[in-house]
Amino acid sequence: TDDVSTEASPTFLYSGVGTYQARLLVTSVHGCTDEVTHDIVVEPRPESNINPVTPVCLGNPLRISGYENKQLPGTTWQWIVDNNIVNSATGSSLVMSFNTPGSHDVKLVIRNPNGTCPDTAQALATINPLPVLNVTPKQTLLCLGESLQLQSNGGPGQYTWTNYNISNAGSPNPVVSPAVDTVYRVQAVNAFGCVRRDSARITVSQPFEVRSADAMICNGKQTQLHAAGAVRYQWLPATGLSRADIANPMASPAATTQYRVVGYGNDACFTDTADVLLTVHPSPELDPGPARVVPTGTEMQLSVNGSPDITSWQWYPDRWLSCADCPAPIARPQENVTYNITATNQYGCTSIALLPVKLICEGSNVFIPNSFSPNGDGQNDSLLRAR
Repeated sequence: TDDVSTEASPTFLYSGVGTYQARLLVTSVHGCTDEVTHDIVVEPRPESNINPVTPVCLGNPLRISGYENKQLPGTTWQWIVDNNIVNSATGSSLVMSFNTPGSHDVKLVIRNPNGTCPDTAQALATINPLPVLNVTPKQTLLCLGESLQLQSNGGPGQYTWTNYNISNAGSPNPVVSPAVDTVYRVQAVNAFGCVRRDSARITVSQPFEVRSADAMICNGKQTQLHAAGAVRYQWLPATGLSRADIANPMASPAATTQYRVVGYGNDACFTDTADVLLTVHPSPELDPGPARVVPTGTEMQLSVNGSPDITSWQWYPDRWLSCADCPAPIARPQENVTYNITATNQYGCTSIALLPVKLICEGSNVFIPNSFSPNGDGQNDSLLRAR
């Protein structure tokens, strides 16, 4: 430059980058003069720019990029957001996340290789809010066939719900009536195009069937009743049952009883009932009478009084009997014995009685065997001839 100034501290404008020489000529009041020269180095000045910033929704990262228009080598970059230096960002791009919606001031400062001659570009970044959405109820139980209105508790926007048994999948507060357990998911989009999602989990209680079966017992006996298909049970009446609140109680009523079992689920939605007839059959009547006392070596018929419903007999032991499965066998005992008599009727019910048989020796009675049975049972195994 050829600028000349008579000021003590002049300002000069250099039009290009380079080294310039400045000369200072000084004249005293007495006319004496002196001069000094100094090199002035003009550094290049960067030109900072920020690309257009696209608004983002809250929760999404904000991506900002810039460039240096002169493409100077060796420049340094510094990003400043809301007057706070972002130390992690020293290049041409910036990625940040914000916890609240709103506008944020963004600056890009670029310096030359010597760290001087900074140039600043400025832009406004917008973080748009998410839609308001808070579905209620979050989790609930419905009985099959019931309906429920879901509440989005949201503001204006576009809603999209799971399209299953629903009154209107685009309504903010639809009515649903699922037939099975269902998670209803909803997506809300506001005017900024921001999206928020939520859901409601609905458990559907299903009806059930209580299953049981009739049973029978003999008088004085017990059996176990069985019910299935429910979670909890109640038997009515409780007469003759070990417990009335379990699935499989023991039953021993004195007479034939009609029971009803009520089944309950885990909730109050459904119940079911089943009727169980427990028939009590009589046991046969059996009267062997008094003990028998007979002379040794004689035979006799052992008669027993029994009810007409008896269908089978069993004597034990079966020694010295003409039959062990008849009501009146012929006996010829050779020692004292007690017979165990079991009588069974058409229902399979049994009665047991004991009949003792005692032998006596009379003075005129002498037992002379006329045969022998060599079978090793200790009775008449050998026959000896006397001389």
